[in-house]
Amino acid sequence: MIGKEERREWLIALLISMALTSSDVWCAAQSVVDDVKAYEEVEEKPEFPGGIPSMFNYLSKNLKYPVVAEENGIQGHVILTCVLERDGTISNVKVVKSIDPSLDKEALHLVRAMPLWTPGKHNGSVVRVRCTIPVTFKLQ
Repeated sequence: MIGKEERREWLIALLISMALTSSDVWCAAQSVVDDVKAYEEVEEKPEFPGGIPSMFNYLSKNLKYPVVAEENGIQGHVILTCVLERDGTISNVKVVKSIDPSLDKEALHLVRAMPLWTPGKHNGSVVRVRCTIPVTFKLQ
């Protein structure tokens, strides 16, 4: 049996590898701070206005490549986790996979500034949902 920390590291590695091979956003309901029941899955996942293609369009339109990272040719995927709240706002945004501090800062800014999402639902009730969002930095 593997320990809790090893399982956590394995799960993070799995999520990162999925982010590098897919443009999906992964969501799983979870109690974060309060006494809300924890869920492994939700019946209706939260949705960015217009869906995943609109989210990636939002990210590409609003991304400001940091000059230092651009000058040094730094590119790749910053992986973030966040909580999509019952009111559609985003909270608890954290970097799971870092590339460079300047790119991490820009990715955090982009996700924190996102418009309201349609919240997730489980058993007909709106619930808090933890999601993983990849932000891609690619030089032209």
